[in-house]
Amino acid sequence: MAADGHAYERTAIERWLATKSTSPMTGEELGNTSLFPNHILRRMIREWREARPAALLLPSCVFLSSSTSLKRLMTLSGLCQVSIRTGSSS
Repeated sequence: MAADGHAYERTAIERWLATKSTSPMTGEELGNTSLFPNHILRRMIREWREARPAALLLPSCVFLSSSTSLKRLMTLSGLCQVSIRTGSSS
């Protein structure tokens, strides 16, 4: 969490603060550029992921060997999106 009270992805906010001293959200000058872990948010994300294992993203290293594999992946992606939108866990 940054001094502006917003939570950011750590690597993204570190890159931002390497060249700027303003909030990416508000554009206002930050009082300081210290970063603090947001343990509550981290716990909430972990609990959400544990409750919805089908909604976890596939690793970016998935190798698609054929157009059939691509079609299956797109179908799986669509099913996950429907599950997330409707709140269904099955």
